[in-house]
Amino acid sequence: METNSEPRPKRRRTTQEFQNAVTGRATAREKSRYKYMDLSWIPATSVEVEWLFSKMKCMLGYLRKSMSKKTLEVILFLRMNWDLVTNEITTKAVRNAREEDIVDEEECDVIE
Repeated sequence: METNSEPRPKRRRTTQEFQNAVTGRATAREKSRYKYMDLSWIPATSVEVEWLFSKMKCMLGYLRKSMSKKTLEVILFLRMNWDLVTNEITTKAVRNAREEDIVDEEECDVIE
């Protein structure tokens, strides 16, 4: 048996294989890193944050746990920016919602 003192050369990747491997790892890291929204820019002890959590606690009781994120976001926005809401805007929103309900009912009738 011959003993070779030289180590075996490592398998070399092509440039494309190397780029694919690096890109794959970077993509995986980014996905895990951005799993949650970055809120580090909000000071944790600010009065606004405490006020926001207090408002949410009042709005989202145990009976409203099934409320969608979109609905909660809209309600919270309206509550915090109530000074921007006018009767005209409210009337338009109600009309649009009623029209959408009518269209939805018509679509259900067509399907059945």
